[in-house]
Amino acid sequence: YLGVGLGSRDAKSKAAANEATNIFQSHYPELLYKKFFVNVPTIMNWIFWAFKPLLPAATLAKMSVVGTGHHALSKALLPVIDAKELPERYGGEAAGW
Repeated sequence: YLGVGLGSRDAKSKAAANEATNIFQSHYPELLYKKFFVNVPTIMNWIFWAFKPLLPAATLAKMSVVGTGHHALSKALLPVIDAKELPERYGGEAAGW
């Protein structure tokens, strides 16, 4: 996205992005089971909460902003990902990559 900002997009590209988002939300919601945002800066957490009212409830239920500590990561990820498959740096037992 180098050189591309929100202000540099014209009306047609904004409309195309909006239409693509609507198509995926309406017709392909099952593609995503759960989305974890890990080790995100605090500002990204604020941005997430600012956009939260704009997201459909079904999409929002699949998203989780997780803290940066070992306890927070393992608490959020281990109920969904087997400890043997989850890298140690995220609170699991796998050697990692």
